[in-house]
Amino acid sequence: MPDQYKEDKTEKATGKRRSQARDKGNVAQSQEVVLVIMIFGSVLGLYCFGPYMRDRMVFEFYHIFDKMNYAFTSESLRLFITDVVVDIVKILLPILSVILFLAFFSNWIQVGNLFTLEPLRPKFDKIKPKFSELNMFKLDKLVKLATSVGKLMIIIPVAYFSVAGDLEAYVTLIGKTVPELFNFICMMIFKIVTRMCLILIALAVLDYAYKRWKYEEDLKMTKQEVKDERKNMDQDPQVKGKIKSYGREIMRKLMFQEVQKADVVITNPTHIAVAIKYDPESMDAPRVVAKGARLIAEKIKSIARENNVPVVENKPLARILYKTVDVGGFIPPELYRAVAQVLAYVYKMNKKSMPGMVA
Repeated sequence: MPDQYKEDKTEKATGKRRSQARDKGNVAQSQEVVLVIMIFGSVLGLYCFGPYMRDRMVFEFYHIFDKMNYAFTSESLRLFITDVVVDIVKILLPILSVILFLAFFSNWIQVGNLFTLEPLRPKFDKIKPKFSELNMFKLDKLVKLATSVGKLMIIIPVAYFSVAGDLEAYVTLIGKTVPELFNFICMMIFKIVTRMCLILIALAVLDYAYKRWKYEEDLKMTKQEVKDERKNMDQDPQVKGKIKSYGREIMRKLMFQEVQKADVVITNPTHIAVAIKYDPESMDAPRVVAKGARLIAEKIKSIARENNVPVVENKPLARILYKTVDVGGFIPPELYRAVAQVLAYVYKMNKKSMPGMVA
């Protein structure tokens, strides 16, 4: 990829670009985070299950030693080996279960719920590497090298000082039993790994921050790519349909709000409802603020009753208003008289004076 093309990528990735990358398994993920969680979790698992594993191992050793001088037949040997293998599985099963869980958990906290086989597909274009990919001074390779060197610089000194600090304790190991030796070794491993993990956590955080930054940089788009994607989205029938659906939903909510301010709702009575508002100081004629059929009509009538807006049945007027006047439109002059009669009835019912209407 030319450097000039990389410099042109100045725009943040769109939602569609991110979704496509995620579907292909292209996510920000640090193996250092996985490593730290698995090591630290495995040590905690050994700390919890260590006594059980120790007792089972000691029992298994004694069991094997007891059978050393036993005259095996082919069948008894097969059964003996089977029992040993089953016992070994039972010993290792707790810690293996912990490791398996940590492997899934450490990836899940970074990428969430994602399952794709795309990264496993063979990519034959990778067989012939590009000369640019062989450059040892690329940023990715330098960061990976620095991470490896950093881990060595952490592991070696921590292991050395942890072991050297307990030299006096090694003298007391002479004459110890196998369980006691096992306990000492386990505690030493736990001490060393715990100290290493506490330092490796900082390295993992830095590595994840870099992977996240690199992921965002790689996803960036040129201005032309953003324009082309928006153009394609505008031409996509599904996207258009969703936009129209969202628009209708918003307009419907606004329309239902206007029903609360209406002067009257004229109905069919069951299939159609038309809400009318008239304010002589700001309107030249009554205006339709909401209308609908079937379920929407029922919703309009329900809102009207909840807000004490009169609901008047007038089948011919409701039908013609529903067919000829859009929401937000004014009543045509030929319907002034019919609407005025309904409004006069409503105002008389509410004992109010009828406001003037332009004829």
